[in-house]
Amino acid sequence: MTTATPLLLDLDSFLARAEERGAPLDARAAEAVLGLLALGEARRRTGLPEPTEELAEELLHILLPLYVSATEEEVPGFVASLVALVDHAHEAGRLNAKRHAKLMARVHELAEGFPQTMTSPRRLTWPRL
Repeated sequence: MTTATPLLLDLDSFLARAEERGAPLDARAAEAVLGLLALGEARRRTGLPEPTEELAEELLHILLPLYVSATEEEVPGFVASLVALVDHAHEAGRLNAKRHAKLMARVHELAEGFPQTMTSPRRLTWPRL
């Protein structure tokens, strides 16, 4: 018999850290971002999932639209959570300044099409076969 290892995401301290910085995060969005990255291939040496450019693209354009429903008003919360996570990885010493800037630029680039992806009515229906 095998047992599932809990994700053990430190969501509360992640949300508290964002609150202290004056940029509070939506708890539902932060939990979805952290959880989907943790379930994927993200390393967790800092205790939280460490995003990469590839994982950010997969998260914003595949995983979140596939597993999470959101209104237009809720969509920016997911991007803000990912940005806060990238900043956390940088502050924890997992990203140097150059990699941090490159990843942030990629996240902002991916975020441009994210609202359309999340709110598209096509994703709510079965694809035509």
